Amino acid sequence: MMTALAFIIGVIPLVVAAGAGARQSIGTTVFGGMVLASFVGVFFIPALFVLFERVVARMARKAPRRLEHPVKPAE
Repeated sequence: MMTALAFIIGVIPLVVAAGAGARQSIGTTVFGGMVLASFVGVFFIPALFVLFERVVARMARKAPRRLEHPVKPAE
């Protein structure tokens, strides 16, 4: 997060640039993309992880139980 934040702050001069040869569109795109990627990485990915863990746990509870040794070997 520190690297992403430093990059976002470093792109701000491109976002507010004006004059001949200004790369304002590139700066705006990079700024928005990094903000969105940081948001997804911090909030969305962990939320998906928790959701998938709950779904897997629910499926495991509904699955039929298997016997540890269903058939004993003939002696």
